Amino acid sequence: MRNFEALDPIANKIIVVIDAKSDIQNLGKIASDIGKETRAFKLGLELMQFDRPWSIHRMLRDHDIETWLDTNYVLDSDQIPQVANSVFSRGVKKLSVSALSGHQSLISAVNATDHDSSIFIPMPNYHDDLIVPFLEEVIMANEYLPHRKQITDIMCNVGMIERVKNIGNFTVIATGIRYNNQPIDQHPTTMSPKEAIDHGADILAIGRLLTKYSNYEYNYKTTLEKVKTDIEQLF
Repeated sequence: MRNFEALDPIANKIIVVIDAKSDIQNLGKIASDIGKETRAFKLGLELMQFDRPWSIHRMLRDHDIETWLDTNYVLDSDQIPQVANSVFSRGVKKLSVSALSGHQSLISAVNATDHDSSIFIPMPNYHDDLIVPFLEEVIMANEYLPHRKQITDIMCNVGMIERVKNIGNFTVIATGIRYNNQPIDQHPTTMSPKEAIDHGADILAIGRLLTKYSNYEYNYKTTLEKVKTDIEQLF
């Protein structure tokens, strides 16, 4: 088990997003090079579609890298216990559960966690009007959960950080981290790592699209070094 208290505090603010089939060809090298310098690797929806998350998770575990699984779909309350138990029994540390499932489903998901696992709530990137109702479901769920098990982690686009923070004392996992500040299809708003932290992001989700480079090893390793240098300037 990784000791996060001993982890570089800057590395603790970074997760690496692995969400494309083409990433897999280089994942072993990426994991070896930068795995110990990040908090976790998040496996995205495309890997679920290719039914690859478990073999990838085993490989990451062999490198002592924490795995988060972003299923990115709505689970009915009766599906939650089975899915969550399956995921957490394999050693995955965080599982995304949509607030669209309702607060009872969120409670069911939390009840499937143990002392070493938890859930996080993804916000829809292009629907600002859903921020309040989504977080209301989280707040309602937390009213029924013991303090140590309350839901705190919210994953959202950088443009939503301040609104999420204003609604509750949440830990924000920010997406849309870019250096050129050009919006792309998945992210209506983008910010540099420094800007995102300055706006209140607690954790940055970075991926290979963060820079223009197509060389995966160079992209991840060099980008991570740049991100860490940028964040260090804020502390």
